[in-house]
Amino acid sequence: MSVRREKILFFCILCIAAAHGVLLGYVNWGLRDPQGLISYNKIALSLVENFDFHNDETLFPAFFRRPPGYALVLALSYLVLGKNFFAVVALNMTLWLLSITFLWRISTRFLKGE
Repeated sequence: MSVRREKILFFCILCIAAAHGVLLGYVNWGLRDPQGLISYNKIALSLVENFDFHNDETLFPAFFRRPPGYALVLALSYLVLGKNFFAVVALNMTLWLLSITFLWRISTRFLKGE
């Protein structure tokens, strides 16, 4: 496959992935139980405001129920970009497209035999 065709294919894959992410995000907002996202958001806000993983609204500390990685990323996003929902959505989309790019680069290296 020529380099130009490969770049066009990769761009099409990224566009489909972005459209798919936006569509699923829109559809799932009302059809799914958002408790998982709310709990991550509460942990992130607690990290920003109190520098603590503990959430007073639950019986057990939230870090026992949820891994801290995504809450740390959300807290960092809130610190850098402010408490903005669009910034979180843009960050999630960017991370997803970067992971697709990383997977594409790895797969082309293995399939080309470099």
